[in-house]
Amino acid sequence: SGGGLNAGMELEHNIAYYPYSETVECFKSGDNYTLDVTLPSEQTYAPESFGNGAMAMVAVSENSNITFRNVLGGMKFQIKGGQKVTSISLQGKNNEKLSGAAVVTAYTDGKTKPAIAMTDAASASVTLNCGSGVQLNESTATEFIIALPPVLFTEGFTVTVTDDAGKTYIVDTNHNGSHFAEV
Repeated sequence: SGGGLNAGMELEHNIAYYPYSETVECFKSGDNYTLDVTLPSEQTYAPESFGNGAMAMVAVSENSNITFRNVLGGMKFQIKGGQKVTSISLQGKNNEKLSGAAVVTAYTDGKTKPAIAMTDAASASVTLNCGSGVQLNESTATEFIIALPPVLFTEGFTVTVTDDAGKTYIVDTNHNGSHFAEV
């Protein structure tokens, strides 16, 4: 307020995190910084992209010129059909943490990519909310992208697609391939 910047404590660098949240806390950790953040368990669909606020980014600078670096990656699903998709949920088969409480490390050297570590309190699932539905096409795949922390699905993962009629379609993967089943 008042047109000026206010800081909770003095830091040697400017640290910025996207998406903005009043609950993000930043701490000095040696030469670097750690941020306590929360990745949303529900993301909002955006055509051919990540939903608004889904792709976490962090910046560290010694001056007012900041360059954001992605903290997350993503998984893209390409789906064909005649239905309207209302949601897509993803869950690892070995309790991999995909949303919720996390710690981001922002490095001051200008070279090292940000790191993220999910906490024990994090959730093992994430959902892409497609609102009233995204109409699929029988001949051309529609892209759906979910932002995710870097994760190795050691035992595969399960994707649940829900349409506007309440039907669910499950894609289940593992080391030996995948299979598709309608429930």
